Amino acid sequence: MAYNVEYEDRKDYLYAHITGNESYQNAITFFHNLKEKMEKENWDAALIVDEVKGILNTNATYELSREIAELHRGRIIAFVDPKEETFSQNYFGGTVVANRGVVTQVFKTEEAAIKWLGEILNKNKRR
Repeated sequence: MAYNVEYEDRKDYLYAHITGNESYQNAITFFHNLKEKMEKENWDAALIVDEVKGILNTNATYELSREIAELHRGRIIAFVDPKEETFSQNYFGGTVVANRGVVTQVFKTEEAAIKWLGEILNKNKRR
């Protein structure tokens, strides 16, 4: 079963709230669908709130992160994982994605992610 995803237009970025059960395939499907939606609707930035249940192992996280980087290179993604048991794994994945050309950071709170995203988007507007 795929993630449940709720999208919201937040003016400067696309908001996506994901729930459901964690699996490599669910995550790949979500990030492919996110790419299609961002391209179709002309979004450069997204804020993702991850409230899925379960955890991927380190190898799966690494492979998933490499795929995310390929799909979203050049975009800006703030990723929120409020769950203590999965935060460090997602933080590792965020580092892999960032090292491959996506402007991204992983946060514990939505408020911190919104602040960071606003700063990044404002900096890019001034260029």
